[in-house]
Amino acid sequence: MQVWFVVLNIFIGQSLGIDVAGAVWFFTWSLAKVAALVPISLGGLAVRDAAFAALIAPFGVPLTTGVVASLIWQSIVISGGLAAGALSLVLGEDARSALRLRAARRTNVESSWRKSV
Repeated sequence: MQVWFVVLNIFIGQSLGIDVAGAVWFFTWSLAKVAALVPISLGGLAVRDAAFAALIAPFGVPLTTGVVASLIWQSIVISGGLAAGALSLVLGEDARSALRLRAARRTNVESSWRKSV
């Protein structure tokens, strides 16, 4: 999964004009994610971005471009989570309705069986 995340970041970086080798991406992005584990921000936000920009800067990438690439990725992660939460909310209500209907049917069947016995 993490490999695909790095590959997606490579595409994001290339669209921003970041032209470095794939190995550089795997090195810098992985270290930036490790830096995000330092408990000084909410979910590593801004720590990962600053770490990535600082780590990729020696490879000729401007700091601002590194931060933007990282923030674009973070916005994709956040919007994906919001979309999944909304989908879960919508589908979750349908599933709860189906369970209530099934329980009501079972209760009706049990009631009619008891009456017949």
